[in-house]
Amino acid sequence: MGAMVQLRCTAALAFAAVVCAFSLAFPAASLAEPAGAQVFTQTNSDLIRRSLNINEGEEETPAVLEADEIFYDSAAEKVIASGDVKIFYAGRVLEANKVIYDSKADEVTAMGNVRLINTDGSVLTADNATFDTELRNGLIKGAKAVLADGQARMAAVEGRRVDGRFTALSKVVYSPCEVCEENPNPLWQIRARKIVQDEEAKDIIYEDATFEVLGMPVGWLPYFRHADPSVKRRTGFLTPSFLSNNNLGYVVKVPYYLEIAPNQDITIIPWIVTDDRPVLESEYRLKLNSGDLRVAGGATWSEDDLERGFRGYFDGEGDFAIGDTFVGDDFFVGFDANLASDDTFLRRYDISGTDRLETRLYVESFNRDGMTSLEAIRYQSFRDDEPAGTIPLILPHLEVERFFDVDAVPGRFNFTTDSLYLRRTDDGQDVARLSSELGWSDYRATSAGITFDSFATFRGDLYRTFDGEQDDKWEARALPSAGFTIGYPLGRATENASHIVEPLASVIVAPYGGNPQEIPNEDSLNTELDELSIFEGNRFPGIDRWEDGPRATVGAKYTRRPNNGGAEFDVAFGQSYRLRDSTVFSEGSGLEDTTSDFVGSWRLENPELFYIGHRFRVTNEADLERNEVYANATLFNRLSLGGSYVYLEEDPEEGADDDRSEGNVNGSFRITDYWRLTGNARRDFEESRFVTTGAGLIYADECCEIGFTVRRRFNDVEDAPPTTTFGFVVKLRGLGTSE
Repeated sequence: MGAMVQLRCTAALAFAAVVCAFSLAFPAASLAEPAGAQVFTQTNSDLIRRSLNINEGEEETPAVLEADEIFYDSAAEKVIASGDVKIFYAGRVLEANKVIYDSKADEVTAMGNVRLINTDGSVLTADNATFDTELRNGLIKGAKAVLADGQARMAAVEGRRVDGRFTALSKVVYSPCEVCEENPNPLWQIRARKIVQDEEAKDIIYEDATFEVLGMPVGWLPYFRHADPSVKRRTGFLTPSFLSNNNLGYVVKVPYYLEIAPNQDITIIPWIVTDDRPVLESEYRLKLNSGDLRVAGGATWSEDDLERGFRGYFDGEGDFAIGDTFVGDDFFVGFDANLASDDTFLRRYDISGTDRLETRLYVESFNRDGMTSLEAIRYQSFRDDEPAGTIPLILPHLEVERFFDVDAVPGRFNFTTDSLYLRRTDDGQDVARLSSELGWSDYRATSAGITFDSFATFRGDLYRTFDGEQDDKWEARALPSAGFTIGYPLGRATENASHIVEPLASVIVAPYGGNPQEIPNEDSLNTELDELSIFEGNRFPGIDRWEDGPRATVGAKYTRRPNNGGAEFDVAFGQSYRLRDSTVFSEGSGLEDTTSDFVGSWRLENPELFYIGHRFRVTNEADLERNEVYANATLFNRLSLGGSYVYLEEDPEEGADDDRSEGNVNGSFRITDYWRLTGNARRDFEESRFVTTGAGLIYADECCEIGFTVRRRFNDVEDAPPTTTFGFVVKLRGLGTSE
């Protein structure tokens, strides 16, 4: 018969009070009586209560007992609970086949399948155990412990429970690895004369510890400690990594993590290098209610023939709400910083392969009424055709946009002001610009389903240019335009999918001209014509160039959406027409002739299996000017493949002197449940050479992760010649913090 009772009692006599109250709740006739024992009944409850020294008014700590049978032996002054016994007290749970409370010794003895579940979720099992009545202190025989979330296990000959906080185990084996009869030796384990688990400090402390791999000893320490696996963040050393290449020799990175406060930390990563100077990296993170901050960097001192002295890099980002200030309560201040001492440091030390860095400081606000942005931008280029002095510093760039309605006019108005100053230190002119635009837009649909998206704008620009050698030059222009886009989406539902076809057409009217030679082109050099931008009112990406003259665009979209899984399919294409050739677009833009290039894209995707997408641009003579293919797939739940191919025709007027043809492929093959093979390659087809290649072999299970990698970089830049890098990393799960 199962039974359960609940009451409150003093902490010191919690178990005894539970037993007494449980017995009072059930008559003697419902319990079996063993030989020599007295059945605990209501008639002698007061006597038993007095003998156990329990006061009815003590109700500080709740406790619950569950058992099939409960008996009281008055001669021995023992209460015996048997049959699937469970005791719930102060967040801890004791389970056993049989539990005996000895009031004389004031202790609880548990026998058979003993389990003590602690407040942190860890589980201690034993053949038998003896505890005090608070389940805080005790002696455990044949102890085994499973730490919180099952991330590690300990087995010992004997253990002691001390002060409800410490579990001290003797002759212990610790490991997060699972074992079975076929493979009794875990991949790695620690044998120790003594292990103490501190549940409050979340520490595991070892004395006389031997490290074993596949049952073979590989190291010994007289004493060490680490955080238990439930700890997410803790000061200490992190997993080291190893690499070697022909530039640096052998490299060991030993990260040290310092938890400054719950909301901030710093990681320091010294590099021990055999064929070069040591490198020191660090990363600092801060999280506040108002925003986040991350700053990182690395540095060394070089005596290389090409680069001498300090070398390093810095990158970081931060974004913080200003709060209720004089500028309003929805403003943010922040930065994105990327700096390097020279053009080869990032490549030589395998930190990044980028050849242009940007640093931005900003104050900005976005809300339903518009946006405000004030920023300063500094560019750092490592390209041979971009000397540092010719790259402008943008200080400042102010952009303000506001939306508003006029009751007597349908649609919505917006007013935008954009101003900036570009400054160069060497050759090249400095530029100041002020641009303001008043716009109107309206979107509506008729009862027949035809949509109209209309707009009208009037923009005025004022430029001042100077280069220190000539007098200042001023130039102004006024730029009106108006147009609309009409669409007629047609839908149809079938048994398996829904289909939508939408033909589109747009007409835009604007005067010719508006692009005098005196206005420099700083922000509209790279025009990207595709299936989306072809319907834009101005297809230049910036303000310095203006698309003039009347034009029209036609196109269509098709979308298929499955009802119950399956593949999705999208298609979009378009072409633009003008009355005469454009002199403002470059020869390779696709917009210079009366008929533009034909642009389009399509996408086929099954979210669980594959994705393939294609974007293209074709001239009227059927020459392929742009060709981009992206694909990935998962096959047989073991093989994952992804790749891309990009071809772009040369356009010297926009800075692309040569064709670009490049492919990238990456993949992962799961050999077994634990072994995985990875690979990647990037190839420049115009130069007929690889840019980078790499491969990796990774083993990962519940107790460790081991990775072997090899990477080849083929670019040859000053003191960063082609390099082959070998890497090795071992992560032991359950040994230290989990993040």
